[in-house]
Amino acid sequence: MLIRILFCMVFIPLSFWANASNNHENSSTDSTEISEEIAERSGIIAKAASSGNVERHIQVFGSLRTPPHSLAQVSARFSGLVKSVSVNVGDAVEQGSQLAMIESNDSLQDYPIKAPLTGRIQERNINPGEITGVEPLFTIINNDTLWAELQVFPSQRYEIKPGQSVHIGHNNHKHKGTIHHILPGPEGAPYVIARVLLENNNDDLSPGDMVNAQINVEVLQAEVVVEAQALQEFEGGTVVFIQQGQNYYARPVKVGVNDGQYAQITDGLSAGERYVAVNSYLVKADIKKSGAAHSH
Repeated sequence: MLIRILFCMVFIPLSFWANASNNHENSSTDSTEISEEIAERSGIIAKAASSGNVERHIQVFGSLRTPPHSLAQVSARFSGLVKSVSVNVGDAVEQGSQLAMIESNDSLQDYPIKAPLTGRIQERNINPGEITGVEPLFTIINNDTLWAELQVFPSQRYEIKPGQSVHIGHNNHKHKGTIHHILPGPEGAPYVIARVLLENNNDDLSPGDMVNAQINVEVLQAEVVVEAQALQEFEGGTVVFIQQGQNYYARPVKVGVNDGQYAQITDGLSAGERYVAVNSYLVKADIKKSGAAHSH
């Protein structure tokens, strides 16, 4: 009987022993095969893991506000009769352009009201035939730049300083800026205000909008870094997908600091190994589909 068992073992294919000795990443339930053509067409991109820098962030919240130098209330120098008005609410004006013509009560001479800054007419409070007083005639606002006023609470203050870079989240857009200065909050408020000046190039920012922010308080040098979008939740843990030719394997990893763009890997992956950096969720879906097919 023993001789027969040994004889059978000799003639079992070597591929069986190779498969039996492979670790978890080679099991049929967490791997898949994707041809180069399909990977390219699907936008699946693999990169080599490497060392790099990862930012450690503190998250805060706040709102947008027009800077004081970008808001002007325009009054008449001398009281008098409004002869004409050249602009309406919403009109864009250039610095120095005429807004209205006033006839002075003292000299009976006409003089123009001009825009002190470039912006848009937010309020118009006069019409031809009216008499000017001390009240503002126009309010002009320029939203080319806005303050992001971020609330920093006591537990966060010691790490947050002027000059730190900030990633501002607003309506699914990202804006980058730098803390310009820190000032006290409103009377009685349990926080201070960190101000970040933002360029409103696409005109998608508006005063009063709520924002969230990631303040960069430290830059860590990590031995192994991957793109944050490479990480996927899989079978109760976090994985990246390793590429070996046309084969893709789920590899459990431990994640350190994750700044939203790059993530530090503290265990499970070595520098130089190729992982799916872009569209890793497609590989995850394909592996799940393959696992479902094997289970039937």
